[in-house]
Amino acid sequence: LIHEMVHVLQYKHLGADIYKDCENTVLTERAAYRVQNSYLIRNGLFDRFGDSLAYMTCSPNQDVKSGHVKIEPVLVK
Repeated sequence: LIHEMVHVLQYKHLGADIYKDCENTVLTERAAYRVQNSYLIRNGLFDRFGDSLAYMTCSPNQDVKSGHVKIEPVLVK
């Protein structure tokens, strides 16, 4: 619920631009998970969420018309 409340505040502050492209959407998600995890830590809970986003990147093949964001794993060479 904390995560979703962060999105409401982000939307109220920045508007729909938070979802205008993949990069902004990923930044929005990372911020929401950061706040959620901080809340969990301060309340003595050990669950963590969103860690996989650190290993993901925006796909170069975005379907802008659909409004869906495509992310993919960062591949180490």
